[in-house]
Amino acid sequence: MVAPGDVRRRPGSVTRLGAAAARFLKAEPHDACFIPGNFHWNAIPPIARLPKAVRPRIVAQVSAAISKPQRRGLRRLTFRWKLRYFLGKADAVVALSDTARDKARALTATPVYTIPLPALADDVPPPVPAQGRTILAAGRLVPEKGFQDLIAAFSLLDDREAHLLIVGEGPHRAELETLAADLGVGDRVSLPGFVEDIRPSLDRARLFVLSSHFEGYAAVVIEALAAGRPVVATDCTPATHELLTDMRFGVTVPIGDPSAMAKAIAQMLALPAPDPARLAATVERYRIGPVAHAYLALFG
Repeated sequence: MVAPGDVRRRPGSVTRLGAAAARFLKAEPHDACFIPGNFHWNAIPPIARLPKAVRPRIVAQVSAAISKPQRRGLRRLTFRWKLRYFLGKADAVVALSDTARDKARALTATPVYTIPLPALADDVPPPVPAQGRTILAAGRLVPEKGFQDLIAAFSLLDDREAHLLIVGEGPHRAELETLAADLGVGDRVSLPGFVEDIRPSLDRARLFVLSSHFEGYAAVVIEALAAGRPVVATDCTPATHELLTDMRFGVTVPIGDPSAMAKAIAQMLALPAPDPARLAATVERYRIGPVAHAYLALFG
C-alpha cells in the first residue's frame, strides 16, 4: 500500500517527485535543497519555479560521467541538452572530480565546484600489508557489473595460485558459477554472497578489480585504495582517471575486454605489493568530515 504523497519509481516519477518536493517546500520553507545526482535532475524545475520568498538554494550533483563511450550521436546530444536545461535552473553544481567539473563548466553557466565523494568514514582503520594472491571484486551479480568478463580474464591467467573472490548477490549467480566451471576455474572462484562490509575481504586481498560496464564515481575504488590495495578497473568511471594515475595505484583497461584485463591483473600481481599507507594517503580527501564541511559552506 502506498501512503498519500509517496512517489513510486516509474517513467516520469522524478518529475512528480520534484512537484511533491515543491509543494512541501512551499508549505515548509528550507534554506537549501540538494539534488543527489543525474537521475534526479528532472526534479529541479518544479522547485526552481517556487516564489522567491520560499525558493531554496538548489545545489545539484553531477554523479556520473558526462562523456561515456556508449553515449554517442543523438544520445550524446540529448544528454548535453538535458544537462544545460536542468543544471541551468540550479544555483550551484557539485562535481565529484575535477574532470567532471571542467566538462560541466563547458556546458552550463551555473557555477560548478568539485567536492569529493564522501566514501570513507572518518575513523576508517589504517591499511594492513597485503598477503596471498586473492583477487577481490564486489557488487551485485548482474551483467552490467561485468563479472563474466572478470571470470573470463581470470581463466587466462597462468598464475594457478591466484584465487578470485566475488562478494555480492544477484540473479546472475548461476550463470557466473557455470561460466567458471566451463572455463576450468570453478575450484578457484568463490562467490560467498552478500557482505555488509567489504573491508575484511579487502584486508585479505592482494588486488581489487572493478569490471563494470558503467558506474558513477565508484566509491569501491576509493575503499580499495584506503585499504592499501591497488586496483584494476575498466574505463567505466571518472574515478579511474582521478585515482589510478600510475601502476603503483592501479591501471585502467577497456570495458568488456577480458584479454586486456587479464594482462593488467598479471602485471599487478607480478609487481611487489605497494606500500599500503601510501595508497591510503591518496584518498584522505574522501573522508566524510571534510566533505561535509565543504557542502555546508556551499549550502550557506
